[in-house]
Amino acid sequence: MTLRLPVPPARTRELIIQHFDDEMLIYDRQHLTALCLNPIAALVFQHIDGTRTAANIADQVRDETNTPLTEDVVMLAVNEFNRFHLLQAIDDKPSRQPATKARRTTEFTSTLTRRQVVARLGIGAAAVTLPVVASIIAPTAAQAATCRTSGIACSASAQCCSGLCTMMGTCA
Repeated sequence: MTLRLPVPPARTRELIIQHFDDEMLIYDRQHLTALCLNPIAALVFQHIDGTRTAANIADQVRDETNTPLTEDVVMLAVNEFNRFHLLQAIDDKPSRQPATKARRTTEFTSTLTRRQVVARLGIGAAAVTLPVVASIIAPTAAQAATCRTSGIACSASAQCCSGLCTMMGTCA
């Protein structure tokens, strides 16, 4: 699918963005979701500013990474950003509220599936270039503050303050 219109800009309001090595972690304060973007998705996200087309973004990221990035791969990333409410709606201005579920920018989504893009790129190239936006489960403040101390019964390491549930069923 070839789009000559610019890709909508990324939302900036109500997002907390942290860069870790090549990846990007995003916490969306409006939708209470945490996301992890792989290196390709992070670069695409950084380049969507409302002025560039998918082809422009693909060229720029391809030049920066020396990967066989195509416009289809950029559109897969845009689909994921749209799905997770990371794009501004077309009629939104930066000073207004971020895109809501009812007003997301659906006209920029691609009809290509991830499977079709893998078939076009080949499995080796796809493994390197496919964008991944993964949702991370973030505990509530109460859950994060509650943990079991050493010697207390447990069934999973996540329950323990130490992060380790021993084979004996107690926190280390």
